[in-house]
Amino acid sequence: MKKFIKQILDKVKQLDSGVDDYKKKAKNIALPSYAFNALAIDLFKNKEDEEALKKLEMNLDMGCKNPQTFINLGIYKLKYKKIDEAIEYFKKAIRIDHNSAVAHSFLGNAYCEKEEFEKSQKTFEKAIKLDKRNSQTYLNYAISLIKMGKPQEASLAFQKAYAFNNSNYDILFLWGIFLAENGEFKEALRRLHLVHNMSPFHQEAIYFIAFCNYHLGEYETAISFAKKLLSLNKDKIDAYIIIAESYLHLKNKEEAIKTYEQALNDCQKVNESFRFFHSWGIILQGFDEWESAIEKFEKAHEIDNKNFLAPYNLSLSYLKLDMKDKAKYALEKTIELNPEHTISLYNLGQYNIEKENYEDAIKYFEKALKTTADNARFNFNIAYCYQLLKNYENAIKYYEKTLEDEPKNAEAMVNLANIYSLSGDNKKAIRKIRTAYIENKDNADITMLYAVLLLKENQVFDALEKFEKAIELDNKLTIATFGKCECLIKLNKPKEALGILNNYEETHNGARDFLMVKLLAYLKLDEQENNEYYKNTAINICDKITSEFGEDEWINNTKKKLGEKEN
Repeated sequence: MKKFIKQILDKVKQLDSGVDDYKKKAKNIALPSYAFNALAIDLFKNKEDEEALKKLEMNLDMGCKNPQTFINLGIYKLKYKKIDEAIEYFKKAIRIDHNSAVAHSFLGNAYCEKEEFEKSQKTFEKAIKLDKRNSQTYLNYAISLIKMGKPQEASLAFQKAYAFNNSNYDILFLWGIFLAENGEFKEALRRLHLVHNMSPFHQEAIYFIAFCNYHLGEYETAISFAKKLLSLNKDKIDAYIIIAESYLHLKNKEEAIKTYEQALNDCQKVNESFRFFHSWGIILQGFDEWESAIEKFEKAHEIDNKNFLAPYNLSLSYLKLDMKDKAKYALEKTIELNPEHTISLYNLGQYNIEKENYEDAIKYFEKALKTTADNARFNFNIAYCYQLLKNYENAIKYYEKTLEDEPKNAEAMVNLANIYSLSGDNKKAIRKIRTAYIENKDNADITMLYAVLLLKENQVFDALEKFEKAIELDNKLTIATFGKCECLIKLNKPKEALGILNNYEETHNGARDFLMVKLLAYLKLDEQENNEYYKNTAINICDKITSEFGEDEWINNTKKKLGEKEN
């Protein structure tokens, strides 16, 4: 049979002898149309696509009725993205042979390329119905299902393709890549190792074996396969990157850097590779070489100034080096190239908070809200900015939105409690802080704020209990101690409060909070005992507060009442 086909191919080649009337020539040699197809396929394999196309078109000119000719023409058109023309050729093949599973299979592919997924699915189902054991149909179907976003169905199609042709390593290879891209690295390796066994020099299989091992944390194995690939092809940039990034995880800085330098010497293409210099920058960041990383990211940006990753990583380096204005410029460049880059929008918002440009910060956070499902974080930041602007109505609105997405967000509840308290709605404030406390009973700050708000509502016993709890959680929280003393004073125990305050006389005598609680203690003692010493001590404390912290209406009125009492 092979000898017979060879004889036919030799006759086909006679058509290239310069005879103009090749139809007549073909007729004279009684050339069957499948010979044209055989030669075309042979030319396709040798990547002589234009010559292959000529042979197929010659076949058409001779009035060809062979469906395979139309199928091959369709494949050619599909390869060069002439999808509508491909569809017409596949349809012609089907009109000649309604039962051609291959024609239906490639027509399904064409529909998928055109994103006419419903037509694609129906056409593949027809192809499978016509020939349930055709591995090529299942392979084409698997590839189309991937594009349709149906990975589970694609996996089943790969299984059937391999079941009907387990010697075709292209099926295993494509299946392996599919699994790798879906994060199933162990399963991918099983297929890829079979490909490697069948074809030891299959470069892409070797690359993906290295790739899978890298993602499984098998860095030494990844390095070994990547080096094997470089022994076959020194221009494989991704192999250098896998080696260097594996060395990063192995904390081997010297070998990582050496790998990039080796690539510069051995591979001319790296000087035009964005990915190469970007990866080098990432590696340098990983080893805390932030200034050197900037140089690599700048080179990457020079190669491809449309890729947002270089300016984004530049911004991270600048932020690490506390070069915030340069970081701002890099972040702005990032969102110019990728307006929906959430992290850059967030970082620009944070930058503007630091600069006290709260309204600008809100704009960036609002843009970020449209790019992510993480609404709580950005609603919180917007609320915080409104709180700093003293726009409490909007602050409350966005903190409440935060709690809709994160009902247990303690920070939002604490800030809401503070806002309600400042707005004079202490009951709402207590409700919010009580919820925060129930979820965070071991948090000293939340416990103390709860105590403060209870004290404001004159719930003294409850407040005292919470102040003591806060002190138990954090004995350095002096403000809680002063709160406890205020509770004791309200409970008519000023001497006990003064006993506690005496422990802070040396360290806090100049602090307003300390002086205010001490004043309250002496006022209560004067009220209880009408003692001249207590009254004069209270007046002296009033004088100290106004001299240290300026005039205060309540202090002045208190001092006035003490003076009137003396008279």
